[in-house]
Amino acid sequence: MSSVNEKKNFCKAGEYVKKVCEQIRWQKAHKVIAEELLDHIQDQKEAFIRRGQKEEEAEQNAVLEMGDAVTVGLQMDQTHRPKPDWGIIIIMSICIIMGLIIQFITSHCSGLDSGYAYAGAFENSLTVLPIAIAVFLIMYFIADYTLIVRSPAFYFFLILSANIFNTSPTTPQMNMLLSPIGYIAMVLVPLYAAIAYNYRNKGYGALIKLGIIACVAIVVFLWRNSYMSCLVFAVSGIIILTVATARNWFSVEKWKALLLIYAPSTMAFAYILFGRQANISLRGQGIFLMQFMEETNGENYMAFLIKECLKNAKILGEGTAFYTNSGNSSLGTSIQAVLPCWWSDYSLIYITYRFGYVCAALLIAAACFLLIRMLLITRRQTSELGFIICLSVTTVLFIQAGFYILSNLGMIRAVAGPLPLITYGRASLVVNMYLMGIFASANRNRTIVNDIQVKKISNTLFQKEEAFIRKYLFSYKK
Repeated sequence: MSSVNEKKNFCKAGEYVKKVCEQIRWQKAHKVIAEELLDHIQDQKEAFIRRGQKEEEAEQNAVLEMGDAVTVGLQMDQTHRPKPDWGIIIIMSICIIMGLIIQFITSHCSGLDSGYAYAGAFENSLTVLPIAIAVFLIMYFIADYTLIVRSPAFYFFLILSANIFNTSPTTPQMNMLLSPIGYIAMVLVPLYAAIAYNYRNKGYGALIKLGIIACVAIVVFLWRNSYMSCLVFAVSGIIILTVATARNWFSVEKWKALLLIYAPSTMAFAYILFGRQANISLRGQGIFLMQFMEETNGENYMAFLIKECLKNAKILGEGTAFYTNSGNSSLGTSIQAVLPCWWSDYSLIYITYRFGYVCAALLIAAACFLLIRMLLITRRQTSELGFIICLSVTTVLFIQAGFYILSNLGMIRAVAGPLPLITYGRASLVVNMYLMGIFASANRNRTIVNDIQVKKISNTLFQKEEAFIRKYLFSYKK
């Protein structure tokens, strides 16, 4: 009797999947769930056919084996829901609040006259904050992060082309991380990661194309004299390609792929780091080596000044007044009088000298907690797309924070820009909130992506490119 009822209630695979999805409230999960259920039913159907059942009977038994559609759908409704990480949002909010406190101090508690750039830092931050929050919320709740993989190459070159015609190449931006083109470099990194994702399973040809795309972007950055932007994009791109290769995205021999990535990258970095115009090479007389040249002017002035600020700072409270080693003259009556961009680019040194090492440590700790949390979230991504997008955003923020801290320690000569989400920078805040929105969206929607399975590429796919690589670069012999 039961077998008759089962046959009576039998519905085909498509109808079964539709009924299951009707019980699941999260619309974005329907596609992935439907694909998984249909694949499972198809596997069971093929198994029954191998046992000698006819196709219709096999499909019927495969569907019946899945269980009641309503019950299965309700169970999946409990597990397939958006999964926000409130911890990252709380830490991000703390960083923004700390940044506002710093801007208020620099604007209203510096003891200096108004009318200068620092005077409007707090008000400017308050003005741009709603825009930054709106951008974050749009990327987090409204825009689907999977949209980034639909036409990433088109958007990549569209943004890059628009930037080419934006300003003159003679604009002096060589030492600026967060110049207008610096923002472009930051925005392009997730798009580059999405392009790499779309090139999965495509062998050495994919690596060649990704290398060409990266070279085009780097040439534009060099043409615009934005060496810091070049470094940001290049380092991020190398990390993305290295991780993708390690995870066997391109179905190639890893050591050969890594050689293909790092050989040209090493030469490019040598030019950027040691090029005469770049002026951003690591200092031999860094903070940690304590070998500053004793100059009160010239190119080593900032290194000397930072060393003196740190040496005379206290654990808590304002540091003691400091002088040149000759003892003949004071460097100034206040830290604001001698430290350039103390309210923005060198605000960490200002906080250290004005309020003590403890306050500066809290500032760095907040940024470190944010970055560490982002790393942990990146590691637990279940989809390859979510992983690579989260990795790209985390890498960009890590590079920004690293350049900022190294700059404030006097180890690089570049003006590195703000500490992400904390120190002053209106455009920086908007761009970083955009990146954080993409990151949070990828984490929240991490169960809605069905990744392309990595498999060995066919012999005909990119055969010419692979033959070229094997013949001329790897001395491949059949």
